[in-house]
Amino acid sequence: MLTRESFLNLLHPFQPFILGQKYIGPKIAQLYGIKLVFYGETETEGGSRVDPSNPKMDPRFFAVPRAEQKNIVIGKRNYQDLIDLGLTPSEIIPYLPVAVEGMIKSGIGVYYMSWFENWRSQEKYYYSMEHGGFELNPERSEGTFTKFSGLDGKIDGLQYYSTYIKFGIGRAAYDAAQEIRHSYVTRDEGVALVKRYDGEFPKKCHQDCLEYMGINEDTFWKTIDSYRSPHIWKKDVNEWIMRHEIS
Repeated sequence: MLTRESFLNLLHPFQPFILGQKYIGPKIAQLYGIKLVFYGETETEGGSRVDPSNPKMDPRFFAVPRAEQKNIVIGKRNYQDLIDLGLTPSEIIPYLPVAVEGMIKSGIGVYYMSWFENWRSQEKYYYSMEHGGFELNPERSEGTFTKFSGLDGKIDGLQYYSTYIKFGIGRAAYDAAQEIRHSYVTRDEGVALVKRYDGEFPKKCHQDCLEYMGINEDTFWKTIDSYRSPHIWKKDVNEWIMRHEIS
């Protein structure tokens, strides 16, 4: 239900996952009296303006005053809207932030592992392969050129395809930007990879995503096309074309 509303109202099917991901660590820590929580890389790895000199996660990412816990909006739906749609409080609670008062009282610290060691996807792949028996995906992920990143969710491909539709930036663009930044590939090589793979439709799990969200093919494509900004896309007969190609 939450993923469906986030897809239809924001073209952001990942929003519920992101909220749950941020909240689950501190919530479990509170429940079991754990004092230390580690997440992986900081948001700066993805281009956000988080202070890279601070090893602790900003509490605003997972905690609010107790009186504001039910003020969250998911997929343009507030708490009461979600109740009216048929969700129960227990189904919504995992997506509500923790109370900052409880965090202060329990003394839980939430840190980024990437502050303590270099956190780069390729290097973590090699480390996991050597020490944890990790194996490459037999085929590259749709929409990009990698075989080792973001393999744990069927909706990943749809999320990146959504960003491509809304912003003209897909999974290959995100991956190539990091590869260039870390000097694994040149800019020209990165541009070539983006031109080849960015915007590839994630068909492998498409039907699973439709079933999970409870929408049909027609609703899916009408929603997708409604989020194409005219300064990014133009329609040539029956084909959508991006106005500006990366170069």
